[in-house]
Amino acid sequence: MQEQNKNLKVVFTLSEPSEDWTNHVGRIDAEMVKQEMPDYMQRVFYTCGPPAMVQAMENLLKELGVPTARIKTENFPGY
Repeated sequence: MQEQNKNLKVVFTLSEPSEDWTNHVGRIDAEMVKQEMPDYMQRVFYTCGPPAMVQAMENLLKELGVPTARIKTENFPGY
């Protein structure tokens, strides 16, 4: 998808990576957002998944000062 859309950036992070994993480890946090998207205040965020994850991301983005209008969410309960 990233190759087809120059406006899309995909960043992977794993909770339990293999020894040869060289990218982010752990949950998305404020430092990761700032590092990967220095212009995050101008971005629109789309978060979908289990309700607890969606809520955690929404809380993080609000703590970073992202306007509510730039946060789009969708819950997929039942995971």
